[in-house]
Amino acid sequence: MTAKLNLVYVAVAAVLPIVTGILIAWPLWRMRVRDEMGTIAGAGVVLLFAVFFIAREFGEVQGTLVRCIADGRLCRFTPEPFTRYAIYAGLAMLQVFLLFVLGLNVEERLRRRANRRA
Repeated sequence: MTAKLNLVYVAVAAVLPIVTGILIAWPLWRMRVRDEMGTIAGAGVVLLFAVFFIAREFGEVQGTLVRCIADGRLCRFTPEPFTRYAIYAGLAMLQVFLLFVLGLNVEERLRRRANRRA
């Protein structure tokens, strides 16, 4: 039995966490609640999503293994389980980097705007 990676979940993991992280961070950036707090809150949301997606994939792998053992068949995973987890972890890391870069740009723009007014 061959178990393949569900690309729908990968697509959701590529979009949903970063959008949610930005939606959480944006009000904090705008309120100027300590510059880095918005970015930290957004990154926390992204990392929670990563844990959720990795746990979901782990459960899928374990369920498939149990079914294979019960049927007495050999299981093959495409890609391997570690690679599946690494895909979600890598996506999360890239999203956190993107969130920090976006946060720096937003905060710098807000600082420049405040300096022009002063």
